[in-house]
Amino acid sequence: MENSIYYTFSTIAQVLAGILALLGAFAIFKIPLFRNRLSGLAQNFYDETDNLIKTRVSFPASKIGDLKKNMISRNYFQLLRSMEESLKVYKESPDVKEKDIQKFNNYYQEYKMLYISEKALMSKTRIVLIYTVTIILGSIFIIPFANVISRGIFILLLSLFFILLAINFYLILQLILQLIKD
Repeated sequence: MENSIYYTFSTIAQVLAGILALLGAFAIFKIPLFRNRLSGLAQNFYDETDNLIKTRVSFPASKIGDLKKNMISRNYFQLLRSMEESLKVYKESPDVKEKDIQKFNNYYQEYKMLYISEKALMSKTRIVLIYTVTIILGSIFIIPFANVISRGIFILLLSLFFILLAINFYLILQLILQLIKD
């Protein structure tokens, strides 16, 4: 009985640690890709804004400064806000053609969707990390008490861990689907 407890709970900890390491590696690889794409979209938006200002539009200097400052600092949320404010200025300006407004709107919408996807990936990764580490620590915590755990308590603990593992694998599946989707 005691060996069953050792093997069961140590296997749970090892398997989850391995899965966590793989998922963490994929997530860590994916996040810089998101950020590079966000930076590229922001740069395109800025370049188009710069070209538009040079040719025909009066644009508040503070807005272009905010856009550039947020690009340099890589403050992605503030950059989203700056893009949104710039888009409002374009829509109000009589000098900006409808096709230019549509182009800026496309940059903005793509940036916004990418930003939301990156935040969702970060959030799901954090949730899976915390939940998985909690289960790993719980299973490791039980191992030293293997010699005092009775058969009834072992079955109860195993049932509890089975439920926790089912929830954990659901969360892991959600994270995998998020990694694949984006």
